Amino acid sequence: MTDDERYLVLFDGVCVFCMASVKAALKNASPDIVRILPLQSPIGKRFADRLGLGEDLETMIVLSSDHAAATKSAAALKMFRLNPTYRPIAKLLLWVPAPIRDLVYDAIGRVRYRVFGQVDTCVLPDDILPGVWADEPYCAEFLTAIFPGQKPEASR
Repeated sequence: MTDDERYLVLFDGVCVFCMASVKAALKNASPDIVRILPLQSPIGKRFADRLGLGEDLETMIVLSSDHAAATKSAAALKMFRLNPTYRPIAKLLLWVPAPIRDLVYDAIGRVRYRVFGQVDTCVLPDDILPGVWADEPYCAEFLTAIFPGQKPEASR
């Protein structure tokens, strides 16, 4: 990660565990560096469609301004590395091979609603993570970077 990189974190916005993870990892995050977007939002659904995920919201996605996309455990660790408190443990966990990390990620993913709960809509209030909600222009910039030559779709 470099100082001039920016990130967009797409996550399951109805998963209580996922929201708690985003809240913990990005507490005190600068909106200049990272923005968040629930995959269930209209813009989030467009990203999911463009990335070929369809209705599969089983993964977290972290997009960076250098056009890199991380999913599953790699995305979670990238997100946690943005917080200085969690950076050392996230860097340490990078030594665990990705297939093993993803097995754990998938196991948690299979039980996350049953164990941690689910809500009807994303409930992370703006006062907890002020200014980090992704807006249309911010997302359009990422879509253009990831899919060059294609115009970002207008809001539906």
